[in-house]
Amino acid sequence: MQKKLGIVILNWNNKKEILQCLESIKRSGHMESVVIVDNGSEDRSLKKIRNQNPEVRIIENKKNLGFAEGNNIGIRYLLGKGTQYILILNPDTEIEKDTIPNLLKVMEEDKSIGITGPKIFSSNNKIWSAGGVLEQNRYSGGLIGLGESNKSKYDEMKEVDFISGTAMMVKREVFEKCGLFNPDYFIYYEDVELNLRAKKSGYKLVFIPTSTITHHESSSMGKNSPAQEYYMARNHLFFVDRNAGFMIKLREMIRLPKTLYEHASKKEKFAMLGIKDYFLKRFGKYDYRS
Repeated sequence: MQKKLGIVILNWNNKKEILQCLESIKRSGHMESVVIVDNGSEDRSLKKIRNQNPEVRIIENKKNLGFAEGNNIGIRYLLGKGTQYILILNPDTEIEKDTIPNLLKVMEEDKSIGITGPKIFSSNNKIWSAGGVLEQNRYSGGLIGLGESNKSKYDEMKEVDFISGTAMMVKREVFEKCGLFNPDYFIYYEDVELNLRAKKSGYKLVFIPTSTITHHESSSMGKNSPAQEYYMARNHLFFVDRNAGFMIKLREMIRLPKTLYEHASKKEKFAMLGIKDYFLKRFGKYDYRS
């Protein structure tokens, strides 16, 4: 029997945030769709989840497999159940009652759409994302509207370069034709690459402003943390290498001394380690602290 909707939430030591996320899903009436993939949490979050939400399906990993492969496990499970639309949702988000119906409505009305995403607000009520854009000189991913206060500026549905993995609804056939997240990224840029593969396969990537969520940015990875610094630097080069045209790759290599100088002047040593590991072909999870 085919199931229309599945929701994958990846948990890694997000006890407080994921409980808030689940409460918002409960209010929206979609708890039967939730699959939680736990990446080896050590904060007793699974006990809390089971006590408060016994109906939720939980898949436990023995270790942290990263955003890419952790979500892949949930996606594979839902594909095996015949699920038609899969919502990838961060644990530090809260959805509204109409968030999911508005995404589904648009996708079902236009079969050429492969991936949709909502308007995302941060906790301070500013815009966090109105879709994503690929900057063409360096092929770096950026969030449209990030930090802006004008909420009405992004009230038009439109095609974008990518939808952030913070909240992205993906049609089943996109995964079947384009594959899942690439685990070599571990975290960051795997969502951008999946979007790019879908776009190259002829699918539209659409921002839906009538669908909204709040993103609290309290992920256990940590904003501006050494881990974020490391993976963003390494994975940007990896993404360029895999997806950009020759001239963009050439410009990025010519610019490399300037990039290293910029990181050094900001004392971003973990970013420099990430660049080093790109050239050493160290992908997937890596202990950036060693």
